[in-house]
Amino acid sequence: MCKSLTDFIKTCHLKRYNFDDIKLENKIGEGGNANVYRCKIGCKNYAVKLYHSKVWCRRNGSLKSFFTCLTYEMKVAKRLEHAERSVKTYGYSYKKEDENIKFMIVMELLVSDGALSDYIANEKKWWTSHHKIDGVMNPTPSNDYVYYNRGDDIYWCYVMSTKQKIRIICDFIKAVKELHNVGVVHADIKSENTILHYGVTKQMVKLIDFGISYLKEDCDEIDCKCGTTGYCAPEQNNYELSERSDIYSVAVVAIEVWNGEIWYGGKDFESCRNEVIDGLKKIKKNHSDFGELLEECLSMDAEKRPTAKRLLDRLYQIQF
Repeated sequence: MCKSLTDFIKTCHLKRYNFDDIKLENKIGEGGNANVYRCKIGCKNYAVKLYHSKVWCRRNGSLKSFFTCLTYEMKVAKRLEHAERSVKTYGYSYKKEDENIKFMIVMELLVSDGALSDYIANEKKWWTSHHKIDGVMNPTPSNDYVYYNRGDDIYWCYVMSTKQKIRIICDFIKAVKELHNVGVVHADIKSENTILHYGVTKQMVKLIDFGISYLKEDCDEIDCKCGTTGYCAPEQNNYELSERSDIYSVAVVAIEVWNGEIWYGGKDFESCRNEVIDGLKKIKKNHSDFGELLEECLSMDAEKRPTAKRLLDRLYQIQF
């Protein structure tokens, strides 16, 4: 892997932009190691992911690891050059300032109402409020997906239609399938890294944040835990990763889309998994075939999980 900026530039096969031509605007995303901003280059709008080497080294160690991270991200971006369902990366730029390197990854600016997690949580679209009067819910909820907000003393009923849930989940699986078809393992699939992008002709799911993604052939090089607690597969805590790890995460997101929420306090894998299984039970109650398919995806044994293609094919066969 690259040990210096010079080494990195030699290996990067994407377009290099002039740093001073990139005009940063408002911040549109925030991560542990980099923030994402809206920007202009000339008269065109883009998004840029901005890394600071000083910040990286303070949090993650050496400058060598900084360039290792960037090398992987650029390798993945190159592999996804023609993908339709993942955010596009157009190139990069950098500027050295004393001991700090500002590094920008220039990306497609997605048009959306936020991440999938924000879309699900939209109260005006998908939620109705209810109160208990003399022990009776008023008005009567339309389904079993009801959650109590203790702070406001309100019950909220999740009312997204079955048709809309299926559309989102199928589109989401198509995005993961496309990713795997070109040999990329995302490693951090979650509703916050999934965008409902308003394209020219229709709304479609796009995956974002490939900062810890791997090429399939490099998965034996993992030397750290990756993924987000609750969404990541059990093997990821043991420095193991494969396409089937993404499938575990897909099932968690699918449960979140179907039920409206999952999480109520889990902090480690075991407690989060218990919450996921609780959510799965709600689905199996009314849609046993779908629940059983998701249960396969959540197997503790990665080899027993279906591929993205198999998952999508079987989902199309289910009668809801």
